[in-house]
Amino acid sequence: DDGGKTFSGLNDPKVHVDHHSLWIDPNDSERMMLGNDGGLDITYDGGKSWLKLDAQPVGQFYTIQVDMDKPYNVYGGLQDNGTYKGSSTNRWQDGPSWSHINGGDGMYVAVDPRDSNTVYAGYQFGNYVRLGQGRTTVRPRNGLTEDALRYNWNTPVILSPHHPDVVYFGANKLFRSMDQGESWTALSNDLSSSKNRGDVPYATITTLSESPTQFGLIWAGTDDGEIWVTESAGQSWRSVDEDLPHSRWASRVEASKHERNRAYISLNGYRNDDTRVYLYRTDDLGKSWTNIGKGLPAEAVNVVREDPVNEDLIYVGTDRGVYVSHDRGGHWQAFDSQLPNVPVHDLVIHPRDRELVAGTHGRSAWVVDVLPLQELTDEVRKEDAHLFYLADIQAQRFWRSRRSRWFYDAERDEPYRFHYWSKNAANGTVEILDEEQRVLRRFDIEAKAGINEANWDRLIDADLALAAEQQDNADNDDVQAKDRPVQQAIDLDYPMYVLPGEYTVRINLGGESAEATLNVKAPSAFRSRAQAKPELRGRK
Repeated sequence: DDGGKTFSGLNDPKVHVDHHSLWIDPNDSERMMLGNDGGLDITYDGGKSWLKLDAQPVGQFYTIQVDMDKPYNVYGGLQDNGTYKGSSTNRWQDGPSWSHINGGDGMYVAVDPRDSNTVYAGYQFGNYVRLGQGRTTVRPRNGLTEDALRYNWNTPVILSPHHPDVVYFGANKLFRSMDQGESWTALSNDLSSSKNRGDVPYATITTLSESPTQFGLIWAGTDDGEIWVTESAGQSWRSVDEDLPHSRWASRVEASKHERNRAYISLNGYRNDDTRVYLYRTDDLGKSWTNIGKGLPAEAVNVVREDPVNEDLIYVGTDRGVYVSHDRGGHWQAFDSQLPNVPVHDLVIHPRDRELVAGTHGRSAWVVDVLPLQELTDEVRKEDAHLFYLADIQAQRFWRSRRSRWFYDAERDEPYRFHYWSKNAANGTVEILDEEQRVLRRFDIEAKAGINEANWDRLIDADLALAAEQQDNADNDDVQAKDRPVQQAIDLDYPMYVLPGEYTVRINLGGESAEATLNVKAPSAFRSRAQAKPELRGRK
């Protein structure tokens, strides 16, 4: 307050550290907004007290992982905010709902598919623990007579797809544990080549992948551009980067889930002020590489993933968003799906629920349904209209109650979403038909050429439903109007939700139509409202 002669601290213990931006109201210097690694804080009294503004969907994820619970959970390592876990069904509008499971700068996360309580999480420079029954340190150490190991800022730790007790850990050497991190064996010598030493780069392994088709077929990439493969669990290694750009950070290596000899590699040059695309595929275990980055904009690539269902489907996350290819990298298109223009640092595809989860550096975690992409075959593309898989609807008992005028109810008011293909842009309709093929609901759609999403509020049309009911009851003198559920709902102004049963969903587009069966499951007598979650679909 005296031109710099003296200073006093404004370090409120409730305010996160690592400050990046400070805005001072030009009309009221007591009002300031502070941006830091924890988000956004505001003061109205010159810093004597602060209010944290946590209502923004922001977060900087280094990595993303999922478990096999129903519904599944999303895990992620956050820059300077530790490791968090949250349900994939969370709505950010409902406020904070994630749980903190580890501290530091959150890095790689690995979750045991048999038991989601067993989680491997860590913070910078290879400090990892196994969570579950207690908290156990899992970190390989060098021997007394050996050179000190080096661990990357974001040290890769993965579980073997062949047995989750097998853990791989990348320092400057690759280590393997057969007993959940209790003991470690080095599977390689130093796989880096750079003599530079520092926090970043550090001549360390940055990415690992074991082939799901063969135990011990392992790929490794380093922060100095070295790419290695072993077919013998480390008994011998082969360098495969001779024809690749040198001295570029290996941001991700991805062993194919479909072909033994296939793998994908992304290199990243932004630390060298190089935003060119470095993206390659090999079909012969690294003996040769195909440049599959042509057609992508000049954006640093952070991650590449192969789809677990469709071997031709590839996703990449860059410093500007997500892109997708339907022909193993031959052609690319933007896959924003309402995703903001934001760096994407990790991607994971849930193998059961067929959803893609993106970890962004600035806008937290995003989930998108990729089943339509997985099923977009050449045959589907030739059709004028096509309905993709329809997940079951779980009916709820509280649907029979009157809606509130004042409150949004996510379980009641979130629409049922499904996807369809339209060969051309066209206007059309969606129809919901009962088992007698009578229309109970009809609404308009405006389709663009390609994959489209339709939203249905799960309500039926009162007039159409009443006409169908009256037709059913026309010859039944014992049924009184007061006993008829549709008539009763109209009289009492209840919401007209679809009843349990089997229905047909039909789309009509430009004279062409497509239809598919939709099952509405009866509500369980033992499920409370809090437990009433839609069942997640499996594969067809």
